Amino acid sequence: MREKPILMNTEMVARTLADDKTQTRRIMKPHTRRIIKLQLISDLDSGRIFWGKYQFDIHKMPYSDELPKFAPYQVGDILWVRESAKVICKGRSGYREIVIKYIADDAIRTVPYPERLAPIPMWKKLSNGVYKEACRLRLEVTQVRVERLNDISEEDAIAEGCKSNIALTAKGDFRFLWQSIYGWKSWEDNVYVWVIEFKKVQ
Repeated sequence: MREKPILMNTEMVARTLADDKTQTRRIMKPHTRRIIKLQLISDLDSGRIFWGKYQFDIHKMPYSDELPKFAPYQVGDILWVRESAKVICKGRSGYREIVIKYIADDAIRTVPYPERLAPIPMWKKLSNGVYKEACRLRLEVTQVRVERLNDISEEDAIAEGCKSNIALTAKGDFRFLWQSIYGWKSWEDNVYVWVIEFKKVQ
């Protein structure tokens, strides 16, 4: 079992806290055609992917025994969530602890402040989310697979914390969420993504 950080925006954190979100999608890094010294590194047209000495047909990759070697997160990993928070004031022990406000739900907590970190001004937002000692949300990875972004099902869009209504499906809601993070044209790129399923660790 490994412990690794994962960055989540405020909306994702709120959905996870509400038990509405049990999946997250992350772009696979070798998702574009690149040529280095005339060697083809990846070719989405044919589905071929090269990772070091390994070669895959990416369409079969979700069933490959080699998949865990390349996924950023593996089944059994514990992910500590780096979420947005703001420093309110020092704690009673000075800079050995601080009081922070979590942006997702306005929760306020006193947390340890490790010596390795430089003092931070009051009311300043923590860059890159909270540090490990201030993390309040831990997730256990239960499944990892690969798929094209546009192939997300309605059921999986709901697992991403998205909602349907009269005018929009949950998949449509997910599309708008994705575009708000990665840009308007990102949906049309239809990249390959890691699908990370998880459960909250109590």
